[in-house]
Amino acid sequence: MQHVDALSLANDWTLWSCEHSTALTVPPPDGPDLVAGLALPLDVRTAVSLAKGLPDPRRDRDSRATDWVAAKEWWLATRFALPAMASGTRAFLRTRGCDDLAQVFVDGRHVGATESFNRTDFHPLHGFAAGTHDLQLRLWPCEPSAIESLDPLRVRRREQDLKSCMFHGGDHNPFLFNAGVAIAPRIVIARGGLLRSAHLAYAFTGEDRIAGSLRLDLDAWEPITIEATLVPENFSGPTLAFRWSCEPGSGVRALPVAEVAVARWMPAALGEPRCYRLTVRIADQSISGITGFRAVERRDNGAFVRRAVPSIFAWHSYENNGPYGQEYYKGYDAIREAGESWPAQPREGDYRHQHAVNGRDLFIMGGSVVPPTLFWSDWSPDAQRDLVRRAHSANLNTLRIWGGGYLLDDAFFAEADLLGVLIQHDFLNFAHFKDRSLSHQRRREREYRALVRAVGAHPSVITYNGGNELLQAPNRPLDPPFQAMARVVAEEAPHQLFHRSCPVNPEVHGPWMFDLDHAARYASAAAIFNSECGVMAVPSLKTLARTFSPSALANPMGADWLYRVCDAGYFRTLENNLRLFAPLGSLDAGGVARCTQWIQALGYQVIVEEHRRQQPATTGFTTWEYNEPWRDLNWGLLDSDLVPKHAFSSFRRAAAPRLVSARTPTFVYAPGAQLTAEIHLSGAMFAADVVATVRDAQGRVFAETHLRGSSGGVSACIGSVVAIAPAAGMFHLRLTARCDDGTMVSNDYLFCVLPPAPMERVRGLFISGGCYEDGVSLQFLRAAGFDLEVVHAAADRPLPQDVDPARYPLVVLAPVFNPLTALGESFIDRLASAVRAGTGLVYLAYNTSAYLSGRYAVDDLSDSSLEALLPVTFPVDCYRNSEDPVPGGPLVASGSHALWDGIDLAIAPDPGLGVRIQPRPDALVLARRADEPVLVAGRSGSGRVLVFTGGYGGHNYQGVGLRGWHHAHRLLANLCTYAARGTVTAPAPDPHAFAPLLALKIPTLAVRATALTATVTERAWSVAVTNVGGETAFAVHVGNRSPDEGANFDWHVDDDYVHLLPGETRTVVARAVARAGRTLPATLDPMAAAWPDASG
Repeated sequence: MQHVDALSLANDWTLWSCEHSTALTVPPPDGPDLVAGLALPLDVRTAVSLAKGLPDPRRDRDSRATDWVAAKEWWLATRFALPAMASGTRAFLRTRGCDDLAQVFVDGRHVGATESFNRTDFHPLHGFAAGTHDLQLRLWPCEPSAIESLDPLRVRRREQDLKSCMFHGGDHNPFLFNAGVAIAPRIVIARGGLLRSAHLAYAFTGEDRIAGSLRLDLDAWEPITIEATLVPENFSGPTLAFRWSCEPGSGVRALPVAEVAVARWMPAALGEPRCYRLTVRIADQSISGITGFRAVERRDNGAFVRRAVPSIFAWHSYENNGPYGQEYYKGYDAIREAGESWPAQPREGDYRHQHAVNGRDLFIMGGSVVPPTLFWSDWSPDAQRDLVRRAHSANLNTLRIWGGGYLLDDAFFAEADLLGVLIQHDFLNFAHFKDRSLSHQRRREREYRALVRAVGAHPSVITYNGGNELLQAPNRPLDPPFQAMARVVAEEAPHQLFHRSCPVNPEVHGPWMFDLDHAARYASAAAIFNSECGVMAVPSLKTLARTFSPSALANPMGADWLYRVCDAGYFRTLENNLRLFAPLGSLDAGGVARCTQWIQALGYQVIVEEHRRQQPATTGFTTWEYNEPWRDLNWGLLDSDLVPKHAFSSFRRAAAPRLVSARTPTFVYAPGAQLTAEIHLSGAMFAADVVATVRDAQGRVFAETHLRGSSGGVSACIGSVVAIAPAAGMFHLRLTARCDDGTMVSNDYLFCVLPPAPMERVRGLFISGGCYEDGVSLQFLRAAGFDLEVVHAAADRPLPQDVDPARYPLVVLAPVFNPLTALGESFIDRLASAVRAGTGLVYLAYNTSAYLSGRYAVDDLSDSSLEALLPVTFPVDCYRNSEDPVPGGPLVASGSHALWDGIDLAIAPDPGLGVRIQPRPDALVLARRADEPVLVAGRSGSGRVLVFTGGYGGHNYQGVGLRGWHHAHRLLANLCTYAARGTVTAPAPDPHAFAPLLALKIPTLAVRATALTATVTERAWSVAVTNVGGETAFAVHVGNRSPDEGANFDWHVDDDYVHLLPGETRTVVARAVARAGRTLPATLDPMAAAWPDASG
């Protein structure tokens, strides 16, 4: 809600610095840092760098040139005029979006302080006469190492100062934040009383009738009359008017609203977002804003509870991803291997994750919104509106406001209301639990109430999450912060919901990365809701050119790029993604952008489609993330300049109302391997005839299947398509669905063929508990020359007698939950005899925190028949939990050996918390992690036996890093080759799995653009793109060559990054829209580029 007639103080500010002082006095505006004639919004770094001609802190490592800014005390001053005021009239200075802990002075007199950037404060100007006055704002300094530190240990030890800790709770501090004002202060003239905030708290009493109260935060110093109107904003309907009388007093007034008829607001995915404008008046003072009315609830998801519980080898939230520990992913309390069913109630949380608006279920498809800028000078209500508009155009029906960010502009929420995009809002600031004092908890409660009062009027805001990742060990439902949050929402906004934490069981966070198991990982998932999951990429070449100098741009992924990212670990993960295409360092900046965006687009396509295929057992997802301030590496569909990435288009197609999709276990296949793809229809009830066609790069068809089916109202599998992978290169699956109402829906998938090893093929037996990684691992082993019979070991019964290991020269024991029980003594005896006779054995030991949960019967491997077969022994405490202290470090070879042929150990990852093993005296330790053996070789009779404890199977804490390693599958192949043959035959060059994509020729495209509209601020074209070459054109991007995109104008294409068969034409609409206060370039024409061309 905005004060309609308030005077904005946006211009003619003066900035200066001084040494820190605790005195409440204003220093004179002078010194070498004095800058005059400034306008708000403003941050000190930007203002100083412009005034002094210093490098732009947004580029390269140039923020270092203004690091000194953070250690100084800064002052901002301007002048304003107060009118002559009649009796009963008072003036107030309204601040919001002002630096945390800023001190406010008028004419040198201290009149107040801003406790938080997110709070709206009103500073009384009593006693100041009519005329001109000086307003001064004191911006406190930060200790530089604190504000720039990203080290979580500093946070836990409370080594950051007060202001630094308040920036996002001392966590994820953008190192460029320091001091400034994002939203201009305003002068409010109030007669009889001051309106601070207003919103309607209501409940539906009938189909379209509500009753409740108008909640006013009001200071009244004399009897007043309050008038309110509800005027339809975006539809035709009657105006509603209300009137109350109030006596003097301060605080929240709940003014009764008798039952009235209203039009319901619906999210755009379900109907029309009918909005009203609420205006509240006292005399000549008005506040106004968008509002609306809907009923929202979260229902039990019975389908989730009825589904089979996941295997311990599936992506299962009992396992821990990263440093959060067992208290973060609390787990579902059920695993298939133990024969369990879902518990009546999870240890934390509940099964109420099905969102319903006005009685209609809504599957959530959304993304996380993070601070759109690191610089207050760049604060832009228009840009925040564009965030919502872009989300709406990409079929995101929900945006989740991340708890580490800040309160966005009113314009953001109003746009969400008008477009029908739902908002789930974390309570802001990580620091709920860092300070458990009563005074701090009271401060936090003031923050909670301020947030709810600021956005409680908006119908788009349906849920308040307690915060981001608040499930560390001390946080429980009865903790004071959770109690305060729930109480505040119940009191202030009973028409909105409270969700204790993001996430809380059985909702999950993660993963936040891509590897070749990506598709199988999500297919194995059993989460009721995923509130953070995503894949990172670098932004467009245009944004990179605004971020880096030419020399830094010419050294992609170099030191300047690393300097700017928020997490070096994810930077290394991105390097691994690039190695899927080519050796690191072989791609220029354009190639890095195109390849990482390809992976991100593929990753988000899987995320959206797989969650939709798992309906109704899953109720939705919000990705990490939708947008991003970090300029050279981020997870956003939009980059930091709001330029859409390739993933923006893949998300939009996957989230369309109707979807035809394919579920496949892997993106890579060995030559001659069988592709089996399940075909699904997803969306509100529709039926269609589907043609699934498999083609090579030239568009030649080598498999085709015709199917018919229905979505069943949510999602349904209608059959499968089967094809044999070609000998080399890549191949392409296109799905075309003709719906019964005549509409067409299509989808595309690309697969790469792994190069075969030049060796005689080896038969083998592969025994697994059913890890989702098996699909990718088996393709690599097949390409390496192995023909493997795959046997899945059941958890509750031994292998049948007809599984005879003596028939094979190689046996691979992949992860099995309880190997003694699942294999059986009879099979282990047969295996021991086969190994003594010469069969090679690779044992991939498995570790999971479930072993230490105390809830399951666990096989004791010590002194077992399996142990007797291996070159290692198992201590009694061989299993361990993710919180066990262990020495970290990468996989290190213990000497030269043929196993390391073709493997670059210089970039080897930490293999993680594997099973503890002790080598036998005659065994050979081939690799270690710190002092712990990880890979051990030995013999049993004539057979060679290898034991590896790295994370090859199951979504567990020790596995992700190893599987993302470029050489992980080569190592597995080498282990199998050595166990079977006693040597490692020189294999083919280490496969860059997606190298066939880079080998594609740049296709020839014909572009015909027809102008539709043309003004100085907006142009539109109908663009027909035809593939006139002889090969399929993949990821055809309709763009432009102007470097001003993302700076002066935005570019919109209604269907981008499409695949075109030879001779195929696709027509799209492209629009260029100038940003506020800008005009379009004089010359601007659409162009098209296809993979692997990175232009445009």
